[in-house]
Amino acid sequence: MEVNQFTALYFSWEKMSALFFIAIGLMGVATALFFWQKTASEILRLAPYPLAIFGSLSFIVGCTIFFRTETQVSGLLSLVQLDPTSYFSQELERITSVNQNWALYKWGELAVIVASLVVIMVFPNKSALLGMALAAIMIAVPLLTLDIIGERNGLWYMAQIKSLKASL
Repeated sequence: MEVNQFTALYFSWEKMSALFFIAIGLMGVATALFFWQKTASEILRLAPYPLAIFGSLSFIVGCTIFFRTETQVSGLLSLVQLDPTSYFSQELERITSVNQNWALYKWGELAVIVASLVVIMVFPNKSALLGMALAAIMIAVPLLTLDIIGERNGLWYMAQIKSLKASL
């Protein structure tokens, strides 16, 4: 596969994931705002906080990735034409760093999920804590899913770069 083909494919996956992050973020914040309007319900009293926090972060990450991608792709494709050696060293260094960060993101999301499950099991009669735990799970699971997919895509992209470099 040519460098422009696998680069375009990988970054199209990144943009698609970014749109999902944006959507999750908007849904999280919108749900938090809705729940804040319904604070008379004890189970909804603390639920907005994880939704607002993780929703905002998801929205910011999604927008950052989405709006930088086109410039990043054109820069990479120009660099590979002008200086393939620099392209390989810079892009392999960047994607290696990206791939190393996936573990941190996944462990963070898993920690939120496990902590929430513990709260659900230990405090089943505390409605406000139960609502907060359920809300945290509700937003952490799709974020974890996107990060697992993103990690697989990043590893595939890195393998494509290494394969091309080895063939030259």
